[in-house]
Amino acid sequence: MNTEKFPEYREKVFQYVQKEIIPKYDEIEECKLHIFPQYMDRDIELIFKVDPNLKNIRELNYNLVLDISKFCEEYVDFHYRNKFMIILNKY
Repeated sequence: MNTEKFPEYREKVFQYVQKEIIPKYDEIEECKLHIFPQYMDRDIELIFKVDPNLKNIRELNYNLVLDISKFCEEYVDFHYRNKFMIILNKY
């Protein structure tokens, strides 16, 4: 996969998260983006701060992966859907 477009892809994904994902899920308070070194298998890590009282964290994780993967497939690059990692943080 051509990594030259990764900065553009990162920006698109992060903007999508900020504009669509955070408002969609009440459990999410904020999201931070971490960029991995080029030698890593993944390109970015999306670190979501979630409600500390959240009961079903697995369901939220599943939904986030699904939503962001679909976005990547449709609007970014089909293969980029495998280049992000999601972290849900209650603290």
